[in-house]
Amino acid sequence: MLNEREKIEALLDATRARSGARGAVLLDLEGRPVTRGWPGVKVEVLAALAAASFASTREVGKVVSDQPVSGLRIECGTDCFQVWRVGQDHLVAAFYSVKETAQDSVALHFGQSLASLDTLAGRLPPRAEGEGFICSNRFPDV
Repeated sequence: MLNEREKIEALLDATRARSGARGAVLLDLEGRPVTRGWPGVKVEVLAALAAASFASTREVGKVVSDQPVSGLRIECGTDCFQVWRVGQDHLVAAFYSVKETAQDSVALHFGQSLASLDTLAGRLPPRAEGEGFICSNRFPDV
């Protein structure tokens, strides 16, 4: 029987495969990764930067709109990075190439998974003070 983290990993893996994204990671709003990310990326750095980018974008959103920010997209040449809010406490970040994957496909498939991710993430035990990475099957930093 899969535990909640394993269910989240499986859901992210399936969503990544359906969407064509290269990788995805679930993280908390403080920038700590909940899932392992993908090979070849320093997931702790990526998660911290994604959370900081989302937080700053959320604050800009408060200035320009009365609607809350639900996500952001960063484009670097042909590589894209998207972050979506997952419930009250988490974010999901996906990385993909516009040469290989349509943005609409990534947005559609990850958008369809947000409610399930929120439900599963809500069942995770709270972290101990100062606890960082909580997934035992972590990829090594490259």
